[in-house]
This record gives sequence, C-alpha cells and structure tokens, in this order.
Amino acid sequence: MHVRPFFSLLTPHRHTRPPRGYAGPLGYFLLAILNALAPVAAPAQTQMFQRLSYPVVQNGKTLEYPFAGGLNAPQFSDADLNNDQIPDLVIFDRAGDVILTFLNEGTPKESSYRFAPEYACNFPPLTDYMLLRDYNNDGAADIFCASLDLSTQEVQVFKGYYENQALNFSPFLFTYPGCSSCDRRWLYYPSAIPGFWNNLFIADTDIPAVDDIDGDGDLDILTFDGAAGGHMWYAKNMSVERGFGPDSLQFVVNDRCWGLFYESGLVACENNLSPGLDSCASPFSSPGSADDRGGNKRHPGSTVMTYDQDGDGDKEVVLGDISFNCLNMMTNGGAPALAWMTAQDVAFPSYDTRGHHYFSRRFLPRPE
Repeated sequence: MHVRPFFSLLTPHRHTRPPRGYAGPLGYFLLAILNALAPVAAPAQTQMFQRLSYPVVQNGKTLEYPFAGGLNAPQFSDADLNNDQIPDLVIFDRAGDVILTFLNEGTPKESSYRFAPEYACNFPPLTDYMLLRDYNNDGAADIFCASLDLSTQEVQVFKGYYENQALNFSPFLFTYPGCSSCDRRWLYYPSAIPGFWNNLFIADTDIPAVDDIDGDGDLDILTFDGAAGGHMWYAKNMSVERGFGPDSLQFVVNDRCWGLFYESGLVACENNLSPGLDSCASPFSSPGSADDRGGNKRHPGSTVMTYDQDGDGDKEVVLGDISFNCLNMMTNGGAPALAWMTAQDVAFPSYDTRGHHYFSRRFLPRPE
C-alpha cells in the first residue's frame, strides 16, 4: 500500500493544457469531414522530411546553427551520445519540453560542438526538468526527471544503454516490497507506518539535486519540502548500505532539515541559518519577518545544485529562486553525515560576478 500526502490531493495539475490527443470539437468535426472525403483504400505512404539549413548573418557574423531552435529556459547536461568516450552536450528546454543534442568533436581542453538532432530521437518524452547522471557507473548516462503524468509530481528514472553506438533509454522500475498499489516507475520512500510508502513530491517549479551527498558511492536526492518549501529534504540512497552497490536505487527520507537552514523567500537570496548543530533554522528568524511576503509557506520555485567548494568532503549548496535574479551559495561547516550551512554568499559568485538571470540554474564545468 502507499499513502499520498494530503497536499498532493490539494495541489492542482501542473499544466492547464488539455489532455494529450484532445483535438477539440472543431478538430473532431474537421477530422470527420476528411475521413469522409478520403479514398476508401488509399495506399499507405510515409512522408519523409529533410532538415534544411541556410546561411543566416546577424551583426556581420554568420550564425553556426540558426535553425537549431532558440533557448528560453535551457537546462544543460553532458552525456556520451555516441559511445566514443567523449562527453557531448544535451540541452533540455522546459519551455516546450525540447531536447537538443550536440556531438563534441573537440580536442582535450577545447570543445567544439556539432548539432546532431538524430540523437534527440532516442530520449523519452520529458517535462519540467532533466538531470543526466550515471547512477550505476556503467558509462551510459541515466535520466532523473519529473513524471509525465499531469496529475502527479513524482520522480521518474530512465536507465541509459547503448544500441548501435547510440545512447538510448528504458524506464527504470523500482522495487517496493508489500506494496501492490505502488507504481514501480515512480520513486517512493518508506512511511513511518510499517508497510506503507510515500511518494517523493517535488514541485513542478523546482529542480532537485541528484548527487552523492554522503560520499558513500551512490546517488542521493536533495529537494525542498514539496508541501510548503523552506526546509530541504534529504532522500538518502541506501543501495550501498544494503549491499547492492551503486547499481540500485533504494531511498529513505531521514532528514527533513538538511543543512539546518530555511529558505524564507523574504529577502533576495538570503536564507535563515541555524546558530548550531542542535537546531533547525526557524522560518520566523531573520532575515525579514514572517509577515513581509506571504508568511512562512512561501516557496514559489527553487533550483538546487551541490558541489564541494572547499574540498573537505561535504557538499556546499547553490540555490536559484524564481523570485530573484541572484544566486545563493551556502558553505557547509558540518560533515557529510550531518550538513550545517554556516555562511552564505548572497551574490554568488561575488568573487566573479558577470550578471544574473531570472530563475537561475547553475552548472559546473567538467574538470579536465
């Protein structure tokens, strides 16, 4: 059995578009006329299209890929698309749910990308966010993404594999002992009530972090409380601890205040930090006050990225927020097993600021 949190029942669908395949009354009327006029035994034909490209010059510069498509809300990942052991570029644009693929034909320490749209055909339909990670360390990138079911906000995983030297994907099926109603395509974690399971709810305005948070070799997930935001949840992957190695995904949520901070949303890119390891930051502590901007339930949308800034083994976190044109980097003064954010750079990177972008998403350069 599984239990859906009460807030899932109250949360509206993430989109207001009509169901897929719905043509509307006029559409069905036109289809009926076309069917009536069509020959009874028309031969089956497949129409093929060839991608065309023509020179486009802007401000005296010839654009390299003018018809690849513009980018509105892109998310960048790297993946080896053609199994040549060289990381290529994959762009997911959540404005339109578009995948763009580019092959890396460069040399070491110098990238040169060629638009290769044929590899995008191997990706599954996606929405909201896409994170390419290799959870089982087999060299083929895997996908962590939002569920396509418009009535839910689950996490779904696709396992990568190579076929004819091209990266392909198949749905990963989770295992939930004793839960006959659990959908194995989606990520659940054990409830405090034995025998019950809860879905890991991620708001469609958020992008979680998928990283090895505790340094044990398997991938964990950090995301904000899907009901109210503010505090960060830590979904720990127990695969290694249970003896399965990194090629399994078994999550538990045992920390609902990871880093001991609170994202108040009251002051631009400034969060409430806990004064010590023994307490979780309160939504009513500084900065700002709970009455400034909508009380303590304000979480319009955030993106999360983790990395080890100071090389001490634990993870710092960088947050982008839909409400502000800035980034916040919080320094982890704790340990891999007990994160504690002790300082914050509210204009990250303040040491090298080159501009801010709305609802910023952060990306780290691949080390050479």
